[in-house]
Amino acid sequence: MPSTLLLESLPLEVLDHVLSNLSASELASVRAVSIRLRDIATSNIHWRRALLSDLVPQCAALDDIASIPACAWSFSLVHDGWFRAYCALQSAIRVPWLRGEDDLIGGPWMVYFKHHPGSIDLATIEEPHSLITFTVKRMAVLITGVVTAYPPSEPGREPRTLCRKFEHSTVLMISDAPEFAEALFTFNNTVLQEAVKARLISASELDIHQKKLQEAKAALPTEFDARVERLRRVLGLEMQTPSQDEVGVYSDILDGWWEKIGGGGGD
Repeated sequence: MPSTLLLESLPLEVLDHVLSNLSASELASVRAVSIRLRDIATSNIHWRRALLSDLVPQCAALDDIASIPACAWSFSLVHDGWFRAYCALQSAIRVPWLRGEDDLIGGPWMVYFKHHPGSIDLATIEEPHSLITFTVKRMAVLITGVVTAYPPSEPGREPRTLCRKFEHSTVLMISDAPEFAEALFTFNNTVLQEAVKARLISASELDIHQKKLQEAKAALPTEFDARVERLRRVLGLEMQTPSQDEVGVYSDILDGWWEKIGGGGGD
C-alpha cells in the first residue's frame, strides 16, 4: 500500500466533491496534472458552475447571459462543452470590443464629464450627465441630459463591470456589451453541429435545441429603451435629473474640451 495517497487515486465521487470547491484557475491547474485528472477536471458539472455561478454574477456586462436559463444551452451535449464555453467567454472578454464602427451604433452610451483628471469609481456611480447614441456616420445624438460627447478613441472595458468603455481625461462613456452573449450563441451552434456529426442527437433533436435557445435569445432586450433600462439596472442607477447649476458646469467643461480636441459629434 502506498505511503502517500495521490489525488488521482481517489474515487471519482470524492474527486468530483473536491473539484466542486475549486475556482476556474484551480481547475485549470488540476487539468495539467495527469490525463485522468484532465478528463475529470474538464467535466461539464464543474465548468458549468465556474461559468454560471462564479464568473457571470461578478460582472454587470454579463447580465444577458445570466438571464438565459441554463437548460437553454447545449454545451452539455459534449464532454468538454462547458469548459470550452468558459474559454469562449474569456476570449471575448480579452478581445478589444471596438472591431468596427458598427460596435458604436445603436447602443446606449452613458456620459460622465469629470470635474478633474482621474477615473470615476463605478462602485459608487452616480446618474450620468448625458445619454447618447451614435448614428451610422459616427455622429453623437443626444437622447437626454446635458450635451453630446465623443471622446478620442481610447476604448477599453470598465474593469469592475466589463461594460464597454470610452475614456478620456475629461470624459467617461459606458455602454453595455452584447458581444459576450453573442460569443456563447456562436459556440452553442458549434456544439450542436459537433453533436449532430457525432450522432449524439438527431435532426429533430437539433431543431428542439435550436428553438430553445432562439426563444431565450428573443427574450433579451434589443431595442434602445430596453437596453437603457437594462444598463441602468445592472449599474444600480436611480432616476435623477441634473440641476440647472450642473448643466452650466458641464457645458463649460465640454466647451473647453471641445476646443482642445478640435472635433466631435453633434445632434
